[in-house]
Amino acid sequence: MQEKFRFEDGPDDATRTLASSGDLDSAAAGNLSGRVEQALAAGKRRVIVDLTDVAFIETGALNQLLDANARVARFGAQMPIVIPRDSRIRRVFSITRLDRVLKVVESRQEALLAS
Repeated sequence: MQEKFRFEDGPDDATRTLASSGDLDSAAAGNLSGRVEQALAAGKRRVIVDLTDVAFIETGALNQLLDANARVARFGAQMPIVIPRDSRIRRVFSITRLDRVLKVVESRQEALLAS
């Protein structure tokens, strides 16, 4: 199975970005927890999850985002989630009120400034 979340470090030593594209179901999001654990083990204090290019998200993937956010919080780190305002995914977050539970921002730049 192909890794659904690719990652990149930077622009500072404390940040890792996990980005996905296409459809994000629970199976496809299965490696999110592992990627978050790797980031925390590498000393990252901010794990940005970029869903800009995600077209569809399943409830199982939403659950995995909630679990990953809880794990990050236990380490005293942050996990902003990038979702453009005009995205269908942003509507899902709004309807389910996940945008009140998770830190949702519009861009990676905003994620870097979020605290």
